[in-house]
Amino acid sequence: MVIDRIETLDKRRKKIFADGEFVFTLYLGEIRQFGLEEGGELTEEVYQKILHEIVFKRARERAVYWLKCSARTEEELRRKLRDGGYPLAAADYAVELLKKYRYIDDEEYARNFMEVHARGKSRAELAALLSRKGISRECVSQLMQENPVDEEEQIRHILKKRRFHPEEADQKELSKQIAYLVRKGFSYDAVRRVLSDSFVR
Repeated sequence: MVIDRIETLDKRRKKIFADGEFVFTLYLGEIRQFGLEEGGELTEEVYQKILHEIVFKRARERAVYWLKCSARTEEELRRKLRDGGYPLAAADYAVELLKKYRYIDDEEYARNFMEVHARGKSRAELAALLSRKGISRECVSQLMQENPVDEEEQIRHILKKRRFHPEEADQKELSKQIAYLVRKGFSYDAVRRVLSDSFVR
């Protein structure tokens, strides 16, 4: 591979590009150690040595550090590693290794997420949030079946938090609350049932 360019990332690190593609990020001392320069050759032997002895190790350590701060999904971790200047191969290596030792478990993450947020978020909202975190639709669907969400109880909880009393509200305020709940992903029928029950009581 021919090194096309070496791009400054910050005061201590630079991104290396070869054959038109980003290959990895290295510290200045490492670049000097391997004699890397624009227009120079990056042999397969040196490339593999840097990847396995430096980049993979660094990606793993960085991923473990992030997991100590907060639980993450596989997709979130891959995204952070890519954003942090790690090549795809390093992100794959770190994620697969952490999955092997169960540092990452998307199903367990999704289950815990649903337990924590079950009272304040609709099924649709929970599914959308988990999807953005990279949890598969199949996994979300399975967990929803295993742990059914009581949407009507959720609606009552949210209305209580919003200090809304249906029996005291005029039509304008009632419409406003209905619109808010529907936007959050609750079905119109479930919202009307809860509000009807409140009026009856």
